[in-house]
Amino acid sequence: MHEGRASRKIGGGLLMTATMRLLERTIMKMSPVQVDDILVPGQVLPILGGLRVIATPGHSPEHVSFYAPAKHWLFAGDSLNASTGKLRWMKGAIQWDSTIGLASARMQLTLGATDFCCGHGAVVKGPVNDEL
Repeated sequence: MHEGRASRKIGGGLLMTATMRLLERTIMKMSPVQVDDILVPGQVLPILGGLRVIATPGHSPEHVSFYAPAKHWLFAGDSLNASTGKLRWMKGAIQWDSTIGLASARMQLTLGATDFCCGHGAVVKGPVNDEL
């Protein structure tokens, strides 16, 4: 979100759309914000020995994750999920594009991470299998 509106259309049918619209109008109000820097895929940030910005679209069109090769840490945001204690990919209405999202999730498993920090759930320590 950069203009005070959602980056994608709400999926999941009529009930999900109505519920999300109600939440957006009440407790999840979005407002434009001023940003100091716009990160781009391929950029390397000068922290954690060089934190790489990685394009991981799927959950949203411009979703990014962050990989610290020196530490083998992946900050996956909402491209991966660990709410069950196991690393997994979320399909369905939570995805802007499921095909692209699955490809992003699988690509992240090839980076060499041993610690996966997701938007939901505890840190998952690898190695992990490539089955999502």
